[in-house]
Amino acid sequence: MIGISYSTLCLLSIIINLQKKVSIREKEKINIKDRKFKVEKMPFYIKMRNKIRFSGIVKQVTISMQGGKWFASFLIETTDKHEEKQKPRLDSVGVDIGIKELATLSNGVVFPKSQPLKKQLKKLRQLQKKLSRQIRIGARTLVLLVERD
Repeated sequence: MIGISYSTLCLLSIIINLQKKVSIREKEKINIKDRKFKVEKMPFYIKMRNKIRFSGIVKQVTISMQGGKWFASFLIETTDKHEEKQKPRLDSVGVDIGIKELATLSNGVVFPKSQPLKKQLKKLRQLQKKLSRQIRIGARTLVLLVERD
């Protein structure tokens, strides 16, 4: 969007009739010279903050007011195409995230899932055995080890 000078505020207010924006879609009604543009039936050019960066045919201009400032947005049909040369890609693979395995790639590589639950269950089993061999005495959980025969 390109900022519009304050000197055109009165005329634009009349054109827009208290609307937030107005669009002119006929390219014959729009005239652009350097950092100025003119819409049909306006007696003067409107100054723009920046020059239009694209070359081509101006299809539409939308004049709007946002945050107390006036803006002009141009729709330009360009003829030049900027096709960037793509870098050669490396082979791509698909990833299947599963339940039995953590991930399986489309080229056959399998990543096994980690087994934290099995390791923790083994540790839990050992601690439960140790606890079953203990006797608690008193309310403050004084533990006394007793050997069972």
